[in-house]
Amino acid sequence: MIDAATRGLTRAELMTARDVAELLDVPVSTVQDWGRKGMLPRVKLGRHVRFIRAHVEAAILAAEQRNGAAPHAEWSAELVR
Repeated sequence: MIDAATRGLTRAELMTARDVAELLDVPVSTVQDWGRKGMLPRVKLGRHVRFIRAHVEAAILAAEQRNGAAPHAEWSAELVR
């Protein structure tokens, strides 16, 4: 099986803060804050910041596991901790 590290990332796998905000249904400023605080893994590409979709999904799943089967608002709160 070939993973993203072996084959390289595609444009669809790189997300802007706006993309992540839409996915999580939170404000863009919240995503930017979570990225700055290290709560959502991010990649700086020069002046640009991108999020890798698989890493965002993993952070959501990890927060959900810590909370049990938590609804959206609860796992969002967990990401902020």
